[in-house]
Amino acid sequence: MNVFGNDRTETLASHANAMVPMATGLAAAFVVGVLAVSILIFLVAENVPV
Repeated sequence: MNVFGNDRTETLASHANAMVPMATGLAAAFVVGVLAVSILIFLVAENVPV
């Protein structure tokens, strides 16, 4: 990635710093979603007759 000038570097760093809290929240939501889906699959699989 080519970055030209101090202004571009500062802008890129600012965007990267703004993404950290968003990525943390997104990762937490992903973990909760995966956990919910796995619990649902467990409950459905438990009630399926063999």
